[in-house]
Amino acid sequence: MQYCHGNTTEAVRFHRLPIQVIPTSYDLQILLPSFSGNFNYQGRVIIDIFVIERTNVIILNYDGLSIDSEKTEFLIYEIDNLTILSQSCDSDKQFFTILFNQKLKVGNYKLFLYFHGEVRNDLFGFYKSSYKVRNETRNTSNYIITSMKKTPKMSTYLIGWSVHDFNYHESVDLPGFGLWARETMAEKGLLALQEGRLIYLALESYFNIENPIKKNDT
Repeated sequence: MQYCHGNTTEAVRFHRLPIQVIPTSYDLQILLPSFSGNFNYQGRVIIDIFVIERTNVIILNYDGLSIDSEKTEFLIYEIDNLTILSQSCDSDKQFFTILFNQKLKVGNYKLFLYFHGEVRNDLFGFYKSSYKVRNETRNTSNYIITSMKKTPKMSTYLIGWSVHDFNYHESVDLPGFGLWARETMAEKGLLALQEGRLIYLALESYFNIENPIKKNDT
């Protein structure tokens, strides 16, 4: 296997992505570790891409991942003999670059990327934490597939996921607005649910815009 590795350096300078190619949606799949000692995870992402100006380069942001370049797939429409010449990673710029042998036509494409990474310890990105249940730590290794609906277009920092054994509490008069908390903290979490509901309603009234997201968790 050939992997494109990358880790962020301390002196990272920010660089803007080219505007010839725009990602329009992401279909992300994460296979989590068993948490029995190995904290590496695997992933696959299908990126819907719209090319607004002919180019032979696609550049994406990435950070702290190893991309399996042998598995990279690109669905091609009405372009003969298009091949990927190279795939490269620039850790300082956080760029993953795909170079083609000819220019892509204006239109829609799909890019399949496969990668793996390590669950972090520093509260950045996909990180790990732990808590005790009745003074013991539980380790489970059963895989359960959780599928989530497609979200509206939004900034990626608004998206998150969590692996836990929490209980769910939903607002009585605001369906879809709820709180996740471990069993021993449920009562304290109800205050956050109550206040969060009031803030949510106040913002919705102030901006006079109905939130397009039908499910909001705290």
